[in-house]
Amino acid sequence: MNNKIYDTVIIGAGPAGLAAAITMAKHNYSILVIDKEQFPRDKICGDGLTGDSLRVLKNFNLLNKVEKAGFISEKIELYTSKSSKFTLNNKVITLRRLHFDKILYDEAVRLGVKFIVGKYEGITRSCKNYTDIEIHDTKSKTIKSISAKYLIISTGCQSDKGIPKILHPKISKPDLIAYRGYYKVNWPIENLKVYFAEEIDPGYIWVFPMGNNTFNIGCGGKINKEKTKKLKHCLKDFINRTNAEYFISGEWLDTPKAAFLRTDLCNLNICRKSKNIILAGETLGSTYPFTGEGLGKAMDTGIIAGETCLHGLLSSNTDYNLSAEYIREIKKRIRKNYYPYRGAYLALAKTPFKKYFFKKICKSPRIVNFISKILDEKISPMQIFHPKGILDLFSK
Repeated sequence: MNNKIYDTVIIGAGPAGLAAAITMAKHNYSILVIDKEQFPRDKICGDGLTGDSLRVLKNFNLLNKVEKAGFISEKIELYTSKSSKFTLNNKVITLRRLHFDKILYDEAVRLGVKFIVGKYEGITRSCKNYTDIEIHDTKSKTIKSISAKYLIISTGCQSDKGIPKILHPKISKPDLIAYRGYYKVNWPIENLKVYFAEEIDPGYIWVFPMGNNTFNIGCGGKINKEKTKKLKHCLKDFINRTNAEYFISGEWLDTPKAAFLRTDLCNLNICRKSKNIILAGETLGSTYPFTGEGLGKAMDTGIIAGETCLHGLLSSNTDYNLSAEYIREIKKRIRKNYYPYRGAYLALAKTPFKKYFFKKICKSPRIVNFISKILDEKISPMQIFHPKGILDLFSK
């Protein structure tokens, strides 16, 4: 593989990188995906697949496989206090990333995508037509040089080394933190539960059933020095209280782990620094503000990355600007989806009217139904910012 030239190289085989690979693989271009770990490989995540994720999986003809492998819930219960809650009638599939990523990986391999297990060492040269990349091949234990017309970086949020310095030396820092793990206990819980937690405000605790008496349990929110120290205590206290409520105890399958998240497409503009290198997924900042949802939008950014690469490969225009096209498509197709989540953070965490908003939501089936439809992408999220829409929602 030394000095082999590929149409597109993708660094990182998470949901974004694999979605890009699957999107491109159907068109017989040479695609290489590089990941530091061998599949199947595990990663602790929220594991919740909501409306946008289910749409992508259906389009990939993978929804049935995910449904068979995962645990299906029909409701999401959100607790604004110990005694107040509202329920969203949304289908959610919970599935460990160990299994979810493997399903995407197997599909990419079936379509002819090539994989290398190795460590991305960096870019040695980037010019108008090609980018030269060095990787440390784990299998052969050698440094290999690979060239690509287009490069997609989707290395996640835990290390900034995957973002080439050629783009920008000052990338946006992570702004959310989550502390989560898998807990084995016989709680009588079948739907997803989310609790807004005062002790880590603005933040929340979640309980996602995974089947077989296993739960993905975690807490998180906006990063600050005090909150980071409180997460472990917050989660431990919640589990102790819940165990006492059901007169039962459980155990962690593995030690809970902390992870950082980037939100609100915060690194989109640094893609402008190169015509043929783009970012996708957590590297781009695909997670929603406030809620921390990320899998669906990570795959959406990967799909758009793959499609814009295809446009360039099919184009006869030798001056095709991949980055400019990618930024334009991201803004056109998914940017608007982030506004209500940013608005929710400002309304529910940054104003003294939080209790009023919570009370209004809990007492209004119309508002709850509106939120549910946004989550399932059945209505445009921009409706919530239209003056008529706001008056219509809160006037009754």
